[in-house]
Amino acid sequence: PAGALGFNPRTTYGRVCGAAPGRGTRQYPRIAADSIRRVRIQSTASSNPETHAAVDATPKMQAATDGKRWSSGRQDETLRRFLQDCLKRSNYDADRSEELQRLADYVKSRSAAGVPTKLNYICTHNSRRSHMGAVMAAAAAVYFNVPNVLTFSGGTEGTALAPPAVAAMERAGVSVSKLDESANPVYRVDVGAAEAMDCFSKRYDEPPNPQKDFGAIMVCGSADGACPTVLGADGRFVLKYHDPKSSDGSGEELQKKAYDDALRTIAGEAMTVFSRVAA
Repeated sequence: PAGALGFNPRTTYGRVCGAAPGRGTRQYPRIAADSIRRVRIQSTASSNPETHAAVDATPKMQAATDGKRWSSGRQDETLRRFLQDCLKRSNYDADRSEELQRLADYVKSRSAAGVPTKLNYICTHNSRRSHMGAVMAAAAAVYFNVPNVLTFSGGTEGTALAPPAVAAMERAGVSVSKLDESANPVYRVDVGAAEAMDCFSKRYDEPPNPQKDFGAIMVCGSADGACPTVLGADGRFVLKYHDPKSSDGSGEELQKKAYDDALRTIAGEAMTVFSRVAA
């Protein structure tokens, strides 16, 4: 709803979430949702003719407002095999299992109430783990045919989605298209749902991310510490993951392994959550 956009994305909330928006963040003023949908991006640097055409660059706004994106239709077989393998290999201790169960119970409660489940995966820079979390959760929801699930990602500041994270998702069978050549590009991500997701780096509280009635999943220690309370969230879950950024500059093979391992861990736990929801 348009009213959900009536806030200032530059607002800081002290200990609610104290980081100011970072460079590279796409800022949205107070305008109506249908105006945001008309935002277009014209690529001038890509040689791909598809990216030279004007494309709708409203990241997930339409899906978030009309609830269509969750509908499952087709899912790439490579991605399905990847998800199956991650679930089979997923390994966690009792405390971790309890937190995963809390998240599964949250999704179940939203479904039982007949309202959309909105999950916002939050880290510091919204560049790696939070995007992986949102994409793998969406893929797991499609895999288990759990309806009415919308996933989002954000940071305590915005930077850009890291190319090695994109490459890891592509290796897993996720279809990814780069829509522009800006410093903070938009990537169209398809996990087999009725509508693709548009991913770019942003603060957790910037459109198109939900402003209320969502579950906040904290995937790194810095974001967990910076945001002990996430404004608008009605559920908060802590699932910290190792940052594959530590492998950057270590050589192509080591970096690839680090990002693949991170994605597998995140995917395995997303599959665990949605398998419990579907059970």
